[in-house]
Amino acid sequence: MNRDVARLMEHMRKEDGYASVMQSLERLVASHPELCDADDYREQLLALVRSSRCQRRLQNLVQQTVLSRPDLLYPPGYPLEAIQEPLDYMRRAQRAWERRLYKSLNAMSAELGVPLARLRPPAQQQKMVERPEEASQDEPVELERFRPVYAPKDFLEVLTRVENPNYAASSSDFLYGMVRLPLSVPDLAELRQQFEELGSSRLQHLSMSADLPAAGKPHLSVAQYREMLGARLLELDDAPAAREFAKLGVPQSQRGELWCQMLGVRPDARHTAQLEELDRAVLQHQLLADRLVARDVQLTAGNDDQYFVFSELLRATLLRFLRHTAPLKALTPLPGRPARATAAGSPDTPLAYPPCGVVPFHGFSMYLAPLCFVLSDPTRLLMAFERLYSRYFVLLHTLSSRPDGIVSLSLLLERLLREHELTLWLHCRRCRVQPLRLVFRWLVRAFSGYLRVSQLLPLWELVLAYDSLRPLALLAAAVLAYRRASLLAATSQQTMEAVLADLSSIRVLPLLRAVLGRWTA
Repeated sequence: MNRDVARLMEHMRKEDGYASVMQSLERLVASHPELCDADDYREQLLALVRSSRCQRRLQNLVQQTVLSRPDLLYPPGYPLEAIQEPLDYMRRAQRAWERRLYKSLNAMSAELGVPLARLRPPAQQQKMVERPEEASQDEPVELERFRPVYAPKDFLEVLTRVENPNYAASSSDFLYGMVRLPLSVPDLAELRQQFEELGSSRLQHLSMSADLPAAGKPHLSVAQYREMLGARLLELDDAPAAREFAKLGVPQSQRGELWCQMLGVRPDARHTAQLEELDRAVLQHQLLADRLVARDVQLTAGNDDQYFVFSELLRATLLRFLRHTAPLKALTPLPGRPARATAAGSPDTPLAYPPCGVVPFHGFSMYLAPLCFVLSDPTRLLMAFERLYSRYFVLLHTLSSRPDGIVSLSLLLERLLREHELTLWLHCRRCRVQPLRLVFRWLVRAFSGYLRVSQLLPLWELVLAYDSLRPLALLAAAVLAYRRASLLAATSQQTMEAVLADLSSIRVLPLLRAVLGRWTA
């Protein structure tokens, strides 16, 4: 037990809020000098901490550390490679996929004559300082020449070719889907237990009952009562309680603050200085990955009527993200390894490329775009995106056997359809259409760019509240069930894709509650 506490403390010291919490504790003890002469110093100190706000701040820090360091769940000395991915065949598949990505990146660099990284010419730096709003227009090479390194459909083809050499799946096309791996996924009864608040019609969810009288508070509407509770939570600064609160919806006016509370985002002067340092790095060096980000923003958010106004903010934030090494450290206990390149003048010191350890792909900027509706401060926006990405979204484009990884989510989707929408499943298979192929892009992008923002943010809130990506697979299956009649009338993949092209009418929470209640276990 003592060794576990020592490991936890070691990682807590590396967290952003550690210094601030320690300073609060020091001030608390300094304000009670009588403790120094007490015989039961330890007991009185613990009682003092429990009666102060320091206890909640410590709880928040512990939760933040445990959520960001999954390796703490393993005994000391456990091989990092096994923590990242315990299954050897999955590990080999992920490494092969990474080699393919970096080979493609190097080929693009050679083909276009653009180095992976270079110093910006002084004239270009001066122009960026004088006219930062025109920086995106001053690219020396046309962005149209840059193509995405990969798209979700490319990743799907790689995912479906992963095989366990010790497992032979049945060859029945009608019973099995695209992913044929022996990974454990929950059944409907387990999902109902996990998302008990979501499936219960007795509980009032904000998005479905905003104007109704609050239970036990008839003089208040549900929206007013939730705002009152949210204000109290913000005052308490209690991250675990905020996650419980978010299970029934977060008021729009409090969403930014409560999301930061759940993600452990508490910027201080050090983070502001860090942002300025990242801006200087953007000014001094240009990466090939910068063009990939700019091109992705142009192709995705720039063409979306909900997000195009944030194009410059997206580009600036992602350029900072590419140069920040904090995501690389956070991704260490997770599957996947960044490419290594040697810098000029330091041939014996390989560095991660890009420095954040993440190669942007088609749709990558859509992980950030919805956050622009929630947070406007550049420092908090960058910190929240890094936390959200390294805890959740990285698993959506990484080959992994984790319960919340894209492989398990794909298996969960196919299991739900086979067991609870068998007529639709068999119809798709008769038409030689794989249901996973119809919805895979939704999963990889966490529905960003497909749902209206007013529906996407409550979905992401469920991910934060339950600390799980399974709501994504559940919603994908629910949408197929909702469009069942139109899909049964379609006879080709192209027609089925047309049926599912527009999700603007989807209301996420009512749909999830409906399928959890209607499907039989």
